[in-house]
Amino acid sequence: MKANYAWLAVVAVINSAISLYYYIRVIVNMYMKAPEDATRFAPSWGQRVALAACIAFTLVFGIYPQPIITFAEKSILALAPWAS
Repeated sequence: MKANYAWLAVVAVINSAISLYYYIRVIVNMYMKAPEDATRFAPSWGQRVALAACIAFTLVFGIYPQPIITFAEKSILALAPWAS
C-alpha cells in the first residue's frame, strides 16, 4: 500500500474471494453431499503395490534418513563447488 499499489491489493482480495468459492465447493461436496455410489472402494493390484512402495519408502527413510542427506549434500557440492 505504501508503494502506491492499492490496485494490486484490491486484485488480491478479489482473487482470494474467487478462490474461496472454489474451496468451499470442494468442502461442500466432501462433507455435505451423499456419495453417488456407496459401494466399498476396492483398490487394484497396481494401487496396492504403489501404496506399499510409498509406505516402505517412508518407513525406511524416516527411520534412517542418512543416505538421502548424504546424497543431497553431494548434489549441492557438485552444483556449487565453492560452497564446500
